[in-house]
Amino acid sequence: MKRTKRIIAAMIAVLMLLAVIGPVSLMAEAETEYEEVVVDFSVEGEEEDTGIDVTTIGEYFNSQAATGDSKAAVAGEGKVILDKYAHMYANEDATYDLFSGAYAVTLNFTSTSGNDAGIYVRSVDPTQTSVMNTVLGASMSFWFYEWDWYAEHKGASGASGTGGSGVKISFAKNGEIAVTLKTYEPDGLHVLGQTVTLAAPEGFDAKALNPVKITDDGKSHIEIFVCDTLMATVDYSGEPSDYPDDEENGVNEGGLLYYKNAVVKGADGTELLSIDNARIAAEQPVFAIGNRNGTTYFSDLKVSYFKVKKAATPEPTAAPTDVPATEETKTDAPAVTTAPTKAPDGDVTSGTEPEGTKAPDQQKKGTSPVIPIVIGVCCAIVLAAIIIIIVSKKKSAKK
Repeated sequence: MKRTKRIIAAMIAVLMLLAVIGPVSLMAEAETEYEEVVVDFSVEGEEEDTGIDVTTIGEYFNSQAATGDSKAAVAGEGKVILDKYAHMYANEDATYDLFSGAYAVTLNFTSTSGNDAGIYVRSVDPTQTSVMNTVLGASMSFWFYEWDWYAEHKGASGASGTGGSGVKISFAKNGEIAVTLKTYEPDGLHVLGQTVTLAAPEGFDAKALNPVKITDDGKSHIEIFVCDTLMATVDYSGEPSDYPDDEENGVNEGGLLYYKNAVVKGADGTELLSIDNARIAAEQPVFAIGNRNGTTYFSDLKVSYFKVKKAATPEPTAAPTDVPATEETKTDAPAVTTAPTKAPDGDVTSGTEPEGTKAPDQQKKGTSPVIPIVIGVCCAIVLAAIIIIIVSKKKSAKK
């Protein structure tokens, strides 16, 4: 009997402890606050021909002009020029700080390079890719200005293009908007691109800077806007995994994880492309801008994202559900650069048209139901124990 009472006393103590801890824990979760951060990579006021690695861009982006006559520099009037063989891509700090969750990128963009230039999202770090190019007789990486050399290595599923991974947005030479998903292929150098083209929106001027906005919810959904018009969405899915052949074929050391399933839809929701061999980065996604052969200009590059901050007050703040808007923040410091390889020219396109809109979500912080359940179970146990004691007392009294 004494032993039973001790057990009940212990249960009551646990129950009381949970009654105190539970509300405190729930309060702490409710107090989580989020703030929008906007990083402005403006080069306004920078001297013309200054390398972009020593501007605000340099803190978060590696940049490279691959040949002596190539450029990755300030062009004046707040513009950046990428000329001949040149690119810039997010460094490791940027992949963690800016692109690891939900984010939005805005910029003004134009190019004479057609599909040989583009804005890339969810690519992998090109320094992690390397393959033996038998045409060149040298090893090469899939830089954002680099040819993928697919057809030149007897690839039979399409034409060669630029870049090695991710989703690429280009202004095609025929005045259309092109969306390319880089893919795995069993032949060639195992990298290709599947492209859809979309009619240019109202207000688009192929010879001028045009506003571009790309949002990524960090989980499954990308939206692409040109001239404030939704052009396409890309939904990526599936359990992230690598392409085992990559290591065997020398594309990389293996272990790079990709979302392989991807669907491109137009602004009206029409499915334009569905594939299961995409190279869309699942870890440390890289944002980049690359140019090959012609000239690309861009200006007013901004990246906005949400980050958790400590609550200043006990009042709760819900996690944001939309991709961020815009506000100003500045950074400055130099970046890292790496080396290139030379190659041919080309343009990749196919035909199709625009589609529908949906604001991407950011993960919401929810209240865990575990603590209330545990308290409920403990209450039931204590109640059952009390009933047992009462019954046993009655039996003892009868004896």
